[in-house]
Amino acid sequence: MQQILKEKNLLLPIPEDLYFLIKKAVRIREHLKVHRKDMHSKRGLILTESKIHRLIKYYKRIGKLPKDWEYNPEEAKILIEKYSYK
Repeated sequence: MQQILKEKNLLLPIPEDLYFLIKKAVRIREHLKVHRKDMHSKRGLILTESKIHRLIKYYKRIGKLPKDWEYNPEEAKILIEKYSYK
C-alpha cells in the first residue's frame, strides 16, 4: 500500500495516526471560532493537542520525524488542506 501511495505522490509527510490527530485538532479549532464558550470542546482540544505533542516526541525519538519538526496550529491547517481526501 505504501509503495502505491509513494508512486502516485500521495504519501503523507507525517505518520498517519499523527495526521488524523492534527486533523481532529484543526476541526475543533474551527468549531471554537464559532462557539467560543464551548468548554467541552476547549477541553477536547487541550487533550487532543496533548496527544499530538506526546506522539511527536515519540516519533522524533524513533526517527520517523526530523528532530526539528514542530507542531504549529496555523501550519497544521495548511497541511490538512493540502493532503485532505475530498
